Amino acid sequence: MKRRSLSPLLSIMNLTRIYTDGSCIVKKKSGGWCFLANQCTGRRSSQAFGMCTKLLTKESGWLKGTNNEAELQAFINSLEWVIRSSSRECILEFYIDSSYVLKHLYSFTLLRTENLKLLGMIDDEKQLGLTGIIGQGRTPNHYEELWSKVTHLLRDVAKRHTMYIWWLRGHLPNTHTHARYHNEVDKEARYQASTHQNKN
Repeated sequence: MKRRSLSPLLSIMNLTRIYTDGSCIVKKKSGGWCFLANQCTGRRSSQAFGMCTKLLTKESGWLKGTNNEAELQAFINSLEWVIRSSSRECILEFYIDSSYVLKHLYSFTLLRTENLKLLGMIDDEKQLGLTGIIGQGRTPNHYEELWSKVTHLLRDVAKRHTMYIWWLRGHLPNTHTHARYHNEVDKEARYQASTHQNKN
């Protein structure tokens, strides 16, 4: 797969960062999901986050299911938003804290999707237990419908955009790069799961 190189300025001006998270109250199987998308403006920020950003959207919802389903649904809805909203080519950075989602993206979906322009990267493959499964092409044996959606959406998104997918440790202090926004979607996902836990 060929990687395209862009100038730093062009990369910043066309950069959209998307943070996704899911939560679940296990006993109730009440799941909440949320994603947030920021566009980098190219201007330097005085804060610890590096660049000024503009909020493009923040969406959330509820589902009856497990934490992994909620994590997947957040990622799916973010991809659907990209398809609906992005009229021009851009660079997409996804930040996910779910080791379950990342493992299967690497072992199945991404490596078997030929028209992805760029594979994402994570901070520490060993920490996620990815060593030894990357490239084996293993199909997830549960949530097949959701994973089918992920596969088709990734193909559609990759036809126009360049994608990076990063693993971000959950519940870091807000002073950590990107943690402020990920903690925001985590809080909203937990709120959705809690608020709707008595739904049938």
